[in-house]
Amino acid sequence: NAAGVTTVVFVTAAGAAGSAEVRVSTSTKQVLFTLDQVAVPAGNPAVRLFSPSSAECRPGSLTAVSMRLGAFRSLSDTAQLRVTVDGVTAVPRKVSSFMVETRFEFDMSLEDVDGGEHAVRVWSTLDVDKVGEATFECLDTTIAALVGVFPSKAFARAETAVSVLLSFSGYSASDTVYISSAGGAYESRAGAAVGGVPMEVALSLSSEAVGVVAFSLAPCAAPADDAACAKKVVPFSFTFLDPDSVRVLGFFPLSEYVSGRTKIDVQVKNLPADVVPAQVILNFGASNATCERVDTTTGVLTFEIPTEPTATPGAVPLRLHLLASGRTFHLPKTFDYLEKKAAAITSVSPSKASIRTSGTARVALSNLPGTDAASD
Repeated sequence: NAAGVTTVVFVTAAGAAGSAEVRVSTSTKQVLFTLDQVAVPAGNPAVRLFSPSSAECRPGSLTAVSMRLGAFRSLSDTAQLRVTVDGVTAVPRKVSSFMVETRFEFDMSLEDVDGGEHAVRVWSTLDVDKVGEATFECLDTTIAALVGVFPSKAFARAETAVSVLLSFSGYSASDTVYISSAGGAYESRAGAAVGGVPMEVALSLSSEAVGVVAFSLAPCAAPADDAACAKKVVPFSFTFLDPDSVRVLGFFPLSEYVSGRTKIDVQVKNLPADVVPAQVILNFGASNATCERVDTTTGVLTFEIPTEPTATPGAVPLRLHLLASGRTFHLPKTFDYLEKKAAAITSVSPSKASIRTSGTARVALSNLPGTDAASD
């Protein structure tokens, strides 16, 4: 009895399910309330959650599993809970048991690198004949699968560092990996297996030819002669681009006021030596800019940024047209037209001068539209 509150603890007697009237009284007072007595579940517990239900089962690995059971008699003591994996007792932890649901976790340590199913059984010592069952799957770690190749393309006639990511690879860090190109013989790459999940295999790829090249990874030099090794062969492809092809590298500046009229330079790799300004057009959305200068040595094309027709700020796509070859290039980024703001004088230096002699004054302005000459 604390602060005017009396707590009464009592144990209900076994009885039929349904509502029961409970009376708590003293010599001078009494209180009545209704207790809803729920029937003990009659069937086997229902597994509402079993996670994870699969994983790699390598030697020394430990998998933490979470379970939730419904239709399971609530426990008054965590020692009443029993869990087995293939008949071997597992120790539950973080047990939370209520009439609605019982939750807990446990660890599994299985060694099954070839994969297989394992029986998990759960019951209470209060009802040993009512058992909840689940199946845990050990994944086959001897069958490799490709997760991705990064990068997936590069230029031919140069070495490129490539990461090949594998799941269920069976490799360990620093393992030697064998690689075949275009169906040829396998060559060893010592220590190519880096590690991690998924497993990273670090390679250096190159090709004199342009196009898509098929590769295969294997943990041995002759997969055709080794059935276990053949299961781990992982094919993948890599695209080698033409290093001599014309391509746009970028442009500068990336933005200008909607008034335009300033210069923009577009950098082009492998620009043909015979290109002249009249053969080049740069699209700013629906507006065109003609080329003013071509520098075939540096690959720089210079244009005047057109005024945005509706004076609306925003991003517009850029497209470069080389009319002589009929080729069009979509530039990698959009160009931003900025909202035109009122020009303002920010400083004048010097701020005073004699009216009897001439001198030079410096005027700094902000938000002044771009100009190309003092005459503007």
